[in-house]
Amino acid sequence: MNYKIGEVSKMFNISKEMLRYYEKKGVLHPKRIDENNYRVYDEMDIFLLFEIVQYQAMNFHVADIAEMISNNYMENYAGYLEKYESSLRKEIAYKMILERHIHELTQRA
Repeated sequence: MNYKIGEVSKMFNISKEMLRYYEKKGVLHPKRIDENNYRVYDEMDIFLLFEIVQYQAMNFHVADIAEMISNNYMENYAGYLEKYESSLRKEIAYKMILERHIHELTQRA
């Protein structure tokens, strides 16, 4: 089954512009209808878009997603997850320090 850009946009609750951006950055590759050059998304595009949205929710950059899915996907996958895990640990440590600082300031006030 093929889906038009508007259908995919509604399905994922993301803008058509974001879908075009994914295409421009090489993350998503919808087919084109010859007669009118409209984009059409097949089931594999939809499955890939599920992954893209998931990676975006984990704060992966679009360029990293494009690189990860284009070259040795499974090899890159583990490396990017490790990189993300490290980033999360740093963010958590920073926020714990920030929370302690705010608590101390609150106690002083």
